[in-house]
Amino acid sequence: MNIELLQRISELEAIKLEISALNSQKLETENLILALVDNDKLEGGKTLKDENVSVTVTNAVTRTCDFEKLHMLGKELPPDLQLICMKQSLDLKNLRVVEKTAGERFKAALGEAITVKPRKSSVTFKRLQS
Repeated sequence: MNIELLQRISELEAIKLEISALNSQKLETENLILALVDNDKLEGGKTLKDENVSVTVTNAVTRTCDFEKLHMLGKELPPDLQLICMKQSLDLKNLRVVEKTAGERFKAALGEAITVKPRKSSVTFKRLQS
């Protein structure tokens, strides 16, 4: 590797360590603010303001589902209380196979239906020796 690349890797390593320390400090400070604001809602926000600053603490929950159990319960619920809706999604594994193996005509047809956008590139490194 050339010297400039090694310097950039060292620079990136130092920045990542600094970010990690700052993230820890940020989490500690956020926890102190959470305790001081005391939002007793399971979901939703609580805002405190004065003439100089406004702070909002928002609580949220994540819901997961055992669809088999819910489906069994759903049979007993009236239609207006049904809780399951199906979400369509691409089968990316099969799509990649089709992209590699399909003929040009089929690829052109897929191109009209499927948009492909690049995501942000990432840089990773691993320090091999201290």
